[in-house]
Amino acid sequence: MLAGDVELAPGRAVVRFTPDGAPVRRDLAITWDPQAVDAAVDVRALDDPELTAVWGEHLNRLRLTARAEAPSGQFRVTMRPTGSGSQEVA
Repeated sequence: MLAGDVELAPGRAVVRFTPDGAPVRRDLAITWDPQAVDAAVDVRALDDPELTAVWGEHLNRLRLTARAEAPSGQFRVTMRPTGSGSQEVA
């Protein structure tokens, strides 16, 4: 589950999240092998005030689905902050 907005591209998702009242935005890049999996994002709107106070108006589920079932092997998902630190919110 991911809070914020998700931009999906082949082999990559960028999550942009600004905590409520925070002066900076936090970005996270998630990468994977686009030849190995298909990716999709499911958005779930939140209507509980206690949840929206912490997570925002919605949550996202990033679904990675293998294109072929392999009897063995490895699959790597990498997550890292983008940029050189927090980004100012304009």
